Amino acid sequence: MIQNPVHQQMVLETLCTNLQDPIPEIRAKAAQALGQLGHSIVIPQLINALHDSEPIVRQMSAISLGQLGNDAILPDLINALQDPIPSVRESITNALCDIGSESITPILITALQDPAPSVRTRSAQALGHLKRPAAVPALLQRLADPDPIVRETAAIALGKMPSETVLTPLLETLRQLNPTLRQMSAIALGQLKQESAIPALVQLLEDPEIQVRESAIDALGKMGSTVDQSVA
Repeated sequence: MIQNPVHQQMVLETLCTNLQDPIPEIRAKAAQALGQLGHSIVIPQLINALHDSEPIVRQMSAISLGQLGNDAILPDLINALQDPIPSVRESITNALCDIGSESITPILITALQDPAPSVRTRSAQALGHLKRPAAVPALLQRLADPDPIVRETAAIALGKMPSETVLTPLLETLRQLNPTLRQMSAIALGQLKQESAIPALVQLLEDPEIQVRESAIDALGKMGSTVDQSVA
């Protein structure tokens, strides 16, 4: 924390000036540093930088805006989700998660359908981190995502939700014909650690697909904290 007001103003002015530097990497570094300083006075400059011609600058500006955690910038971040570059959209999703406002839940749910797997992955991570029950139906759909990282991230996110909102649909998904859905549901149940899921997971050990049985075993192993240690 800079104590001297003169020095503080000097740093802020210098970094804001560097946001206009002709070299993109310098502009990006300036945006990053402004976020680290944590002064909301620079929000207008960072919002303007969301429209920079270079993706790395837009990316760093989004990350810094998220660090500042101000709900007033949500409309600008939401508009920036239309950016054509996936890495920028991913950073904006990170920023929305950092702010954590309840109003971003439908935005993150929509982002689960982004054409870029990295954005879908980050959206699933954010919804799991924020524990938003409204996202459960959309996350269940992502268990069949064509990208394996998105599928597993959605499963882990579901495992972080309140058990009363996800236990029943996950148990129902274990009966799906699609083996990927069965496997991802087993992963989610392992994260959830609900003892009532043990019979279904044990039954899953008879599944014809090896990867499903492996995930069921992993899930049962994660139930350790729910099992009476004296049983063994």
